[in-house]
Amino acid sequence: MGLDMHMMLKVDENYEWPEPKDEFEEYQANYYKQTGKVREYDEVAYWRKHPDLHRLFEEEWLKLPENKGKNWEDFNGAYFKMTAEIIDNTMFRVSMRALPSNNGGFFFGESMNNKEEIKMDLQQLGRVKRLIEEGNEVFYYSSF
Repeated sequence: MGLDMHMMLKVDENYEWPEPKDEFEEYQANYYKQTGKVREYDEVAYWRKHPDLHRLFEEEWLKLPENKGKNWEDFNGAYFKMTAEIIDNTMFRVSMRALPSNNGGFFFGESMNNKEEIKMDLQQLGRVKRLIEEGNEVFYYSSF
């Protein structure tokens, strides 16, 4: 139980894995090459109980006209398409330690906002940004 946060790359049966640029991408590429499995979405980033980052994505999602009248509960399980602009803004706010506070309760955990978490956030968000710039569709998905 708790807040699980994913960035999901939309793929199809013709998806060609790029040359891996880090250990996570190498693991993903090798797994799918070896098994021959294809899924509609593949995870390219993951966070566990990082509620401040989640709140930022939630705020961006709620700004969309089609989400008028919705609330944070509607965001649970939604696929939210990322853009380079959203990722750039997120990376800036992470690096400035300016994420919105989210006291989602026990099951949401607590964001640390320390050097290690910031480094991991920027690495994962950088991967997402690169995939978007390469023309891929990446979606944020969370469950709690």
